[in-house]
Amino acid sequence: MLAFRTIPNPSSGDVKLQWAASLGPASLTIVDLAGREILCASIEHDAHGYVLHHTGLAPGVYLATLRGMKGSCTARIVLR
Repeated sequence: MLAFRTIPNPSSGDVKLQWAASLGPASLTIVDLAGREILCASIEHDAHGYVLHHTGLAPGVYLATLRGMKGSCTARIVLR
């Protein structure tokens, strides 16, 4: 099962997304609650995390979806 956590959440600064296992080829997509894509990034094969920089993002709720060979999962991120 694919899972990740967001630290800190809620946040008024950068948010780190962390996962335990290598994903193989993977992608990370961040959307706002209106469904607008904020970010789409390729994840390196051996990466175990990603830092979402708060700069330029409005306060609110975002959905982060991680898709890899082992499946996909979505987490909510709250920015203050």
